[in-house]
Amino acid sequence: MADRPPGAVSLPEIRLLGVRLHAARVDQLVAAMVDDRTGGQVQTLNLDHLRRCHADPEFRALTERADVVVADGMPIVWASRLQGTPLPERVTGSDLLAAACAAAAVARWQVLLIGGEADTAARTAERLRERHPDLRIATEAPAPGFENDPQAWDQLVDRVRRVDPDLVFVGLGSPKQEQVIARLRGLRPGAWWIGVGYVFSFASGAAPRAGRVVQRLGLEWLHRLLHEPRRLARRYLWLGLPFAARMFGRALLRRCASHEAAPELLDTMGPLRELALAFRRPMHALAAGLLLLLATPLLVACAVAVRLHDGGPAFFVQSRAGLAGRPFRMLKLRTMRPGSDEHKPALLEHNEMSGPVFKMSGDPRVTPIGRLLRRFSLDELPQLVNVVRGDMALVGPRPALLDEVARYEEWQRRRLTIKPGLTGLWQVSGRNEIDFHEWVLLDLDYLERWSLARDLLILMRTLPAVLSGRGAR
Repeated sequence: MADRPPGAVSLPEIRLLGVRLHAARVDQLVAAMVDDRTGGQVQTLNLDHLRRCHADPEFRALTERADVVVADGMPIVWASRLQGTPLPERVTGSDLLAAACAAAAVARWQVLLIGGEADTAARTAERLRERHPDLRIATEAPAPGFENDPQAWDQLVDRVRRVDPDLVFVGLGSPKQEQVIARLRGLRPGAWWIGVGYVFSFASGAAPRAGRVVQRLGLEWLHRLLHEPRRLARRYLWLGLPFAARMFGRALLRRCASHEAAPELLDTMGPLRELALAFRRPMHALAAGLLLLLATPLLVACAVAVRLHDGGPAFFVQSRAGLAGRPFRMLKLRTMRPGSDEHKPALLEHNEMSGPVFKMSGDPRVTPIGRLLRRFSLDELPQLVNVVRGDMALVGPRPALLDEVARYEEWQRRRLTIKPGLTGLWQVSGRNEIDFHEWVLLDLDYLERWSLARDLLILMRTLPAVLSGRGAR
């Protein structure tokens, strides 16, 4: 079980400040635990835990080893919503203890509570039995410092082996409980192990818990601070508040950058590149608007020429795959005869490109005026409107047809993790002279090394590439 990869339980995942979190309600998580007979570890992550993930590499490693990580704090839930990847609710250790023990009673699981003082653990078990008479539950309250005492540790190990639990709640406070779970999981790899902090104190009635209204308002931390100011003031005020401000700022930045790149790409970027991406959309939209204004006379002339040639419509609208594969309606000047899509199947044997794309020299569906427009990429001018609308960027991978995307291999889908562009490395590197495999590699190189400066460099190379007509079909 220790070598089992995180995320084996089928629950949606997000990342907040680079830390993996599962988007699940309490009932969804408990149902997943019951369905997954292989067991695992659940970590309830609060704001202080998230802070320590960034301050303590050892604690970060312990968190990444957990199979399921859920948000035990409303600030984390709020930040997830702010960045556009909303978590459904806060999953507290107290709620998880109640719901999981109810399911354990039905499933006839053996439950073990580790931690707390002897009376709080026993009282918690007693209260749970009152609610669920069929619940099989045992407790173990090791003495302080047991983890460093070989005799006390052996006693705990022996207790775990004798109880042979299916569900283990470890309430020792963090990071001790995560460290203890890491050492004990191998004894019972098929069990579910859950760190719950000081939940036994609340569940036993030894310590008061904030009311539901206070919890929903996200003020439970203030309730606990008023009851334990000496222990919690530094954690909540001097460390927690500045980190919360950083978290919300980064979440807002991620939300702005998410208009240009998918979460899996943003997860690989630092804050400076995310900031640059946040500025990318207004910069490209403004530049596209100015270019559209300057190019209007040329665009009108081209549209009139297309219309006069065969009397058909001047513009062509087609569904293409945008950011994350979401379809949008892309504009082009029409370069083919009306109804040309119906003749495409008969021409597939003449395809000159590998992979799912279709490219053909001398395509009989292309009109004479269309060949001229394609040679100098004038048929793409209407896509400046798409850039202004936010469907596309000035620079990025070319937007693919939806049926082509449906045939992509998994690695090729990574080109969809950044907003498609009017021009890109493919256009300035030879266009249709480049095989599809190399085309995708160019796109991946672009997104992995993206920067505003690189966008500007590609734009500067675009005009000479267009005027040369190299690779146009």
